[in-house]
Amino acid sequence: MRQGNPPASPAIRVLVVDDHPAVREGLALLLAAEGIDVCAESGARTGALEHLEESRPDLAIVDLSLDGEDGLVLVGDLKARGVPTLVYSMHNDTRHVAGAFAAGALGYVAKSESSTLARSDPHVLVRSDPPV
Repeated sequence: MRQGNPPASPAIRVLVVDDHPAVREGLALLLAAEGIDVCAESGARTGALEHLEESRPDLAIVDLSLDGEDGLVLVGDLKARGVPTLVYSMHNDTRHVAGAFAAGALGYVAKSESSTLARSDPHVLVRSDPPV
């Protein structure tokens, strides 16, 4: 019988959707430092949906404001396809937060609280059904 460390669990694969390339790049750096693989990025709903088949993410992180598009529609699309979603948005009012959960988001982080995202355990979102 072989002794040693148990095999490492595979990295969580994340789709990041934000219309600002700098935000996508910054999130990718934050997540990579935590051992999380950003498997695809998109600045729009259509691109995000196109990436799903190829990238097969375990989790999506979605901004609500997508350059003229409503990110809530994408949250609903992702829920319908079985992709757990975390909203990462500049909006931190009750209306936006409640709307995100109603659309199917499992979590919500305001961009002003980006350190919260870095400290979050995405495994919880990937495995959970009720909002966290």
